[in-house]
Amino acid sequence: MNFSRIPSVAVLTTLALLIAIAVADDVTGDQVTLSVLYMFPVIIATWAFGVEAGLIVSVASATLIAVVGFHSGHPFSHAGYFLINVASALFSFVLVTVLASRLRRALDRERTLARTDFLTGIANRTAFYEVVGREIERQRRYQRPFGLAYIDCDNFKAVNDSLGHHAGDDLLRSIGAVLGAGLRRTDFVARLGGDEFAVLLPETDAQQAQSVMQTLHTALIRAMAERHWTVGFSVGLASFARIPESADAALRVADGLMYQVKSDGKGKMLQQVY
Repeated sequence: MNFSRIPSVAVLTTLALLIAIAVADDVTGDQVTLSVLYMFPVIIATWAFGVEAGLIVSVASATLIAVVGFHSGHPFSHAGYFLINVASALFSFVLVTVLASRLRRALDRERTLARTDFLTGIANRTAFYEVVGREIERQRRYQRPFGLAYIDCDNFKAVNDSLGHHAGDDLLRSIGAVLGAGLRRTDFVARLGGDEFAVLLPETDAQQAQSVMQTLHTALIRAMAERHWTVGFSVGLASFARIPESADAALRVADGLMYQVKSDGKGKMLQQVY
């Protein structure tokens, strides 16, 4: 765990909570047991920072229970019973840490799957809309242009009909792989559905966007030829120097350009600056 990445305010808050519980536990003595309250900083640390932080807070909590117990005078008839009680608390804290960590990972995995296309492994429509929306907000703040490409696979139905859906799935996976491998680290690609894909080119002017998409278009054609798939690609590329109204509006513009290409014979790229 990289402690330098943990916000200092969050660390101080967790420590303050631990100390507050320990003080309250010491004040109440053996009249009221407050051991269960230590679960809260344990859960918070695990949920926010990971299992390592949760284990550290678990050990700290058990240590505070021991210190408070010795300071206030534990009610057990034998010191061994007191140590067993502390060990039991530590075990409970560690168990809660493991469970909270697994729950967090499961939720993160579900969140990722909800934004991932199950077939190609790239982002899906939902994720793409979110990223485009954030890019529009960034453009509104920094006045930087961006590009948005809408890609349609021409003659995809013919591959499905002649070679079967398995070949069609392989083709879609291949498109996703080519797009993902050919983009810059800052770019974002998604499958919008069926045989339609989209690419976001953040902070990219019209000339740069054209260069990137021409390279991708060539790579796609080459990859299809290697597999003997007789398909092409119609691409609508919208370069936004001005801020679009929304992610949906931006996609509609690029989609409209793509359909112009398909109406004019398919297999090419049409770019417009807005």
